[in-house]
Amino acid sequence: MKRWIWALAACWALQLSAQTVYTKDGVPLGDGDLLVKICQESADASLQGKDLVLNGITLDTRAYCECAMLNLIPSLESSVIIEANASGKMMELLTESENFQILIDCVSENATIDSSAVNFGRLMRGADDQMGDKAQEHFMQSCLQGVRQEDPTGMFITDQMARDYCQCAIDALLESDEFSFADVLQAEDPNSAVFEAIVVPCASEVFGVPSEDIDAAVQPNPMDESVQAVKKRGASSAKKR
Repeated sequence: MKRWIWALAACWALQLSAQTVYTKDGVPLGDGDLLVKICQESADASLQGKDLVLNGITLDTRAYCECAMLNLIPSLESSVIIEANASGKMMELLTESENFQILIDCVSENATIDSSAVNFGRLMRGADDQMGDKAQEHFMQSCLQGVRQEDPTGMFITDQMARDYCQCAIDALLESDEFSFADVLQAEDPNSAVFEAIVVPCASEVFGVPSEDIDAAVQPNPMDESVQAVKKRGASSAKKR
């Protein structure tokens, strides 16, 4: 991902004169076709080819650059772009939350991914620190949302418990070389390898529910089963008191 962002940064550093692409405040940044061409050439050069073929991922660099030009530049003030470029902080600007999401969306829309060929753990460990941290935070937020959907009030699973559970699952996936992205996407399937190897142990560890009580095989929603098990444990404790 960092290489694709550098390609976009190169466009802004090299071309700031023509009048086709406009910033949020209406300042012309450059000719659209030329900016896309520079971006694509930079991307292709850094990737040593017309497409990115890396661990099952193929990216249409021209389409990616067009998407970035059409969606990112109009969302930024010219002063912000100029300041970031002059201070050498273009990467920081491009990886800010909303900007980074636009680039992620552009990659997603223009990439062909063989998820069964992309090893989750190795790819995540191979990312540079900044990209890796952002990716982990993305997975963390997705996981937290999933947990909270099953216990909206937090009566049985506190925010800290949810975060501990999600961190346990993420850490386990990062340490493993066994699972592809396709496997990770099937994590909520009680018959999947990731569910058995990651979800059940982490739920057992964090929620204090014995693995045998997480009867995932007969539940359509494994997280719901975990929540129900926590509720059951809480009810039992209340009766004892």
